[in-house]
Order: sequence, then C-alpha cells, then structure tokens
Amino acid sequence: MNTRRASILIETIIAVTMLGIAVPVGVSWMQMAAADRADAVSSLRASAMATSIAEHIIADSVSSAAGLGMDAMANAAAYLDTPSTGLRVRLATLLAPYSAAGFTYEVQIGPLVGPQGTATGNEELDVVRRVTIVVRAPGARGGTLDLSLSLMITDPA
Repeated sequence: MNTRRASILIETIIAVTMLGIAVPVGVSWMQMAAADRADAVSSLRASAMATSIAEHIIADSVSSAAGLGMDAMANAAAYLDTPSTGLRVRLATLLAPYSAAGFTYEVQIGPLVGPQGTATGNEELDVVRRVTIVVRAPGARGGTLDLSLSLMITDPA
C-alpha cells in the first residue's frame, strides 16, 4: 500500500511540473494571438476610415458646390482646413468613433499631372491629381499601424 501512495505522489508531482511548464507557454501564445487579432481589427477599421475619406474626396472632386471641385483642390490647405466648410470639419462627426479610438489621418493632395503621374506642362494633359490618405492606428504591441491609400482624381468634364 505504501508503494501505491508513493507512486501517486510521484505522478502528482510530475503532473504539476508539466502544468507549470505548459501553462505559461499557453498563456504567452494566447496573448500573442490576442494582439494579432486586435491588430487585424485595427487594420480593418483603418481601411474603412481611409475608404470613407476617399469617397468624400472623390465626391468633392466632381461637385459644383462653392469651395469644392478640382479647382478647390489646387489649394489643399484651404480645401482641407477651412473652418466651416473644410474636409476635416465635414468629416469630424463621421470619423469621431475612429478618433476616440486613437486613429489619426492625413491627406496629401498633389499638383495636376498627366496620365503617367508626372507633370507634362500641357494643360490639356495635366488634368489628374494624386491624393494620398494615410491612416494611423494604435498597435496592440505599442507603436502604430500605418495604412496608406492613394488615388487619382480628375474632373469628369
């Protein structure tokens, strides 16, 4: 009977030791998987945010309203930052949930260029603007996740 008790004690010690080794490894793996999942969700949200901004810029490029259209984009600062009608003001409510989660964005609007992406000096060919939207999201492991979206816009007329 004593040998039976001794073997149960040894088996218990071995099982506890094995659990002591396996649990920290499993918890570490689960933490990495959770961080990867959080980064994937942030990337998806950043993509949705960039798409929303891009859709507004595309709509503005073809608009005939005052302060909009391709001509208005010649002065990127005014188009983006005019206090009551700028793009940032118009997007503030739409992007509020992203901003509350620590997301930021910037928009760069380039000069008129030709179909190859470079200025030709010919007014008939230089009718396209390159717009780049960069969305930054907080990373689960620190740092930021950057998503860049570029598009070419032109006046359909």
